[in-house]
Amino acid sequence: MMGSTNESVHYREALEIFERLGDLTGIAQVWNNLGADAFWEGRWDDAIDAYTKSQQAELRTGNDVQAAISAANIAELYINQGLLEDAEPLLRDAIRVLTASRHAPATTFAQGELARLLIRRGDYDDGEALLSEIRARAVAAGESINVLTVAAHLADSKLRQGDGSSCLRILDDAERDARDSVELL
Repeated sequence: MMGSTNESVHYREALEIFERLGDLTGIAQVWNNLGADAFWEGRWDDAIDAYTKSQQAELRTGNDVQAAISAANIAELYINQGLLEDAEPLLRDAIRVLTASRHAPATTFAQGELARLLIRRGDYDDGEALLSEIRARAVAAGESINVLTVAAHLADSKLRQGDGSSCLRILDDAERDARDSVELL
C-alpha cells in the first residue's frame, strides 16, 4: 500500500519495528504522529491516548522537553473538550519545562493554550495579558502564524465578553496584516 502526504499508512508497521528494536525515541515519535493524525480527524480520545503514549515514552528516555510538548498537546484537547481543570496543571508544568529549556516555539504554543484556557474560564484580563506578551514576542520574531493565532484567541475573548465589534475589528486587522499567511488559519 502506498502512502500520500494526506494519508499515513506505515505508522503501525513503524511502531512494531521500533518496539521490536526497543527504540523509545522512535516509538514516541510515531505515537506523536498518530496523535496528530487522530486530532485532525476529530478522534480526540484516540489523540489523547496516542499523545499520552508518546509522553510516557519520552519520559522513559529522559526527554522532558518532548514529554512537555506531548503534555501541551493533551491539554489542548482537554480545553477543546471543556476539561479545563485537567488541562491547567499539564500546561503549567509544560510551560515550566519548555521555558527552562528555551524551546521558544513550544513555549509559545503552551502559553497560547494557557491563555485560551484562562479565557474559557472567564479570566479575561489574565488571558488577554498573556496573549499580549505572546504577540509582542511573535511580532519581534516575525512569527506570523503565532500573531494570527493570538488574534484568533483575542477575538474569541472579546466575543465571549459580548464585544462583537472588537472581535470583528481584531479579525479584520489580523487578516489585513497577515496577507497570504491568513490562509494558514
